[in-house]
Amino acid sequence: MLTKQKRAVKPLLLDQSFSAGVGNWVADEILYQAHIHPEQKAASFDEAQCAALHHQMQAVLQTAVDAGADSEKFPKTWLFHQKWGAGKKGPAPRLEGNTIEYMQVGGRTTAWVPALQKLTGQAAEKPKSAKKKASESNNDAAAPAPKQPKKRAAPRPTKAQAAADEEYSGEASEEPAKPAKKSKTKKSKARDADDQDGKAAPAKTRGRKP
Repeated sequence: MLTKQKRAVKPLLLDQSFSAGVGNWVADEILYQAHIHPEQKAASFDEAQCAALHHQMQAVLQTAVDAGADSEKFPKTWLFHQKWGAGKKGPAPRLEGNTIEYMQVGGRTTAWVPALQKLTGQAAEKPKSAKKKASESNNDAAAPAPKQPKKRAAPRPTKAQAAADEEYSGEASEEPAKPAKKSKTKKSKARDADDQDGKAAPAKTRGRKP
C-alpha cells in the first residue's frame, strides 16, 4: 500500500481510512522511533523503511494500550515527553542529546529530530495554502488588460487654412442678392404717359379744303 501513496508519510498516518486510531502525537512517535522523515513521500520508502514503519506502528500503539493511556508510564526514551515545547521561549528541547524541531506537515504541528530522521527519499510536494490560492486568483483577476493602440488626433489646421475655410464657408452660405426694384418718380410717370399719347392715332387737323 505504501508504494502507491504519493502523500507525505505524516498525513498518511493521520488518515483514519489508512491507519485508524493514530493521532498527531502517536504519528510523531512512530516516525521518531522508526527514524523516518515526516515529509518523505510514502511511495519512495525502501523495504527497510517499510518494515520499520510497520513495526513501530504496532509497538507504539501496543505500548500506549498496555499503559492504559497513562503518559507517566510511557518509556522515558519516547519523544512524547519532550515534544511539547513548540512556540515556547528558551532553548530548544532535546532528546538524548539531539535537538527537537517543529514544522507544519499536512496542516499539523510536527515534532521531529533532524539528527535521526533523515530525508532519504523524495519529499512530497507541499499543498498550496488557501491564502496563497486566493492571492493567485486575485492577481489573475487584477491582471491589466492589454493596452490598445492610441488613436492619433487629426493635425490642427494652420491659421492660413482656417482663414481660407472660413471664407469659403461664408461665400457658400450667402445667397445672391436680388436687384432692388426702382420706384418710379413723377417725371418718369409723365414721360411714360407722353409715350403712350404719341403712340395713339394722330389727331385731325383743321385745314382748308383743297
